[in-house]
Amino acid sequence: MSNKAPCQRPKANSHYCNREKGACFSIRRPRVSHFQKIKGYIYDKITGPYFSIIPRLAVSRALDFFVPFHGTFHKKYYPNNNLVICLTAICNQQCFNCVSSCGQVPDSDSMSPGQIEKFVQEATELKYYWNKISLTGGEPTLHPQIFEIIGTLEKYKSFNSDCIFEIVTNGVGEKVKSTLSRLPDWIMIENSQKQAGQQSNVFIPFNMAPVDNKIYSRFADFSKGCQMLESCQGLALSMYGYYPTSPCVLGIDRIFGFDIGIKKLSLVDERALRNQMKALCQYCGIFKRPYELITKPKMSLSWEKAYSHYRKQKPILSRY
Repeated sequence: MSNKAPCQRPKANSHYCNREKGACFSIRRPRVSHFQKIKGYIYDKITGPYFSIIPRLAVSRALDFFVPFHGTFHKKYYPNNNLVICLTAICNQQCFNCVSSCGQVPDSDSMSPGQIEKFVQEATELKYYWNKISLTGGEPTLHPQIFEIIGTLEKYKSFNSDCIFEIVTNGVGEKVKSTLSRLPDWIMIENSQKQAGQQSNVFIPFNMAPVDNKIYSRFADFSKGCQMLESCQGLALSMYGYYPTSPCVLGIDRIFGFDIGIKKLSLVDERALRNQMKALCQYCGIFKRPYELITKPKMSLSWEKAYSHYRKQKPILSRY
């Protein structure tokens, strides 16, 4: 039994509390109406067992006639105790509709070892016991100081030995494979095993901004996020600060230049994250649920303008 007093924080729908380790973190989820539950149930039934019979796109367009429900439909706002560290925008692939915008507008911006040191210090001081930390990009193995960063993260591993570490890679190229072969045993590898110059046959239309859709721009509450907050790898940290999830960072804020990264872990709370989502989710094609699956590049007007402006003058964002 723990000698610590019971947690005094008001319980939210998604509440993480480890009294043995002194960690406590909670965020409320939005209310879900019966009408929204029914619409979600209908969609799941149609696109589940009958997915091969009824095209998903047809279902998506049919549901677009209703008030968009996905912003308040998802069951949880912040469902896990995981963290994604977006190490770099460097990538050796040119995937269209990349959720990090690495294929659309390549960049070499990366987190510094000093920023990783700052994260480790914050997490240990605030007693954040993450369940899993994922290293992503871009292609994280191409970070020029990847092993120095891993050495710094090992300090957090010593503090929280139960934390699972993984690196998410495309597995393309000799340099990538060489780095993967030299990783320590405590880092798991999630390898999509892509082929050089090739990509998946089906993509999510990340560059189809909901704000360019009349129905979504009028009715959707972007501050409530989308279903990816349930299925993604967790809160995101980058060279620009903390964000609700990884596409918000390199994919959106890097391009549009809102510069709204949260610069301290102690400042991460529901209100701050929802303010970020209100600004960022209106440009994310993943927000639309159900979303159309595409086999070729597709981009709405807001993204065309944003990428065009980025190529002319890259936004300057403040650092974490």
